[in-house]
Amino acid sequence: MSRPEMVDFVVNRIVDPILQALADAGRRRIVERLSRSPLPASTIAEPMPMSLPAVMKHLAVLEANGIVRSQKLVGCGTYRLEPAARRELEA
Repeated sequence: MSRPEMVDFVVNRIVDPILQALADAGRRRIVERLSRSPLPASTIAEPMPMSLPAVMKHLAVLEANGIVRSQKLVGCGTYRLEPAARRELEA
């Protein structure tokens, strides 16, 4: 694969989906909250102007795109930013 093809591959397969996931203001706000510390979905939803099910859908999109990761702990899921996504967002 030539260098331009490799760049196109990275942009089309990795960067574009992340940018599309972050195009939504609600998802960006969730990422901003998770940048401070891992949180349960219910805590993420508390100050948000949307329902817990809506927050869960946004978290699913972020997780599907490798931006956050969920971890099930005693009855509730906790979400955190993926280290690789965090480095990309801070770059």
